[in-house]
Amino acid sequence: MEESLNRLEDKLDNFITAVLSGFEKIDQRFDAVDRKFDEVDQRFDAIDRKFNEIDQRFDAIDRKFNEIDQRFDAIDRKFNEIDQRFDAIDRKFDEVDQRFDAIDRKFDEVDQRFDAIDRKFDEVDQRFDAIDLKFDEVDQRFDAIDRNFDEVDQRFDAADGKFKSIDSEIRTLNEKIDRMQGNSSASIETLEKRMNDIIAELKKISVVTRYDNDYPYLVKNGSSSGKPKR
Repeated sequence: MEESLNRLEDKLDNFITAVLSGFEKIDQRFDAVDRKFDEVDQRFDAIDRKFNEIDQRFDAIDRKFNEIDQRFDAIDRKFNEIDQRFDAIDRKFDEVDQRFDAIDRKFDEVDQRFDAIDRKFDEVDQRFDAIDLKFDEVDQRFDAIDRNFDEVDQRFDAADGKFKSIDSEIRTLNEKIDRMQGNSSASIETLEKRMNDIIAELKKISVVTRYDNDYPYLVKNGSSSGKPKR
């Protein structure tokens, strides 16, 4: 009888040791799951950094547009200067008209003033030469404006290229996120299946609930009845 009890105690000790070992393995599995979630958090942190980099790219583009606005403001100022030049030319033409009127009066007054009139014509010719020079300057201004517009077009083309590059990077990032989400779902499903298998195995183990006439009464885990095992 005593020997049977000793054997029973040994079996119980072995059983308890096995159960504790199983729980230790479960703890190790949970630790592994925690590490996996830490890795996922690190992946999300990396994604956040990527989005910060994209925000910085957009800030740089905004600065470029501000520079373009400043260029347009400079062009507006140039046009204002051109308008002022045209106003000055109009005033010059008015002055020329006044000179011609004076010449006409001189012709009516005396024939002897032809020499003076010739000198006036020479002055008028010089005025026209000056006007021609002004027109040349205006043409040069227009040429400079055309070159500025060409530079603006080049900048817009460069901005379009950057937008296309950003779109490509965003598509690549979305693909990586989709792959990571798929892998995470598969890992969680695998862990849930393993936990369910462990719970099912534990339910199959017989445990001692009481003694009946010095014999242990064994039932399977989760069962409400059993027979004394002799």
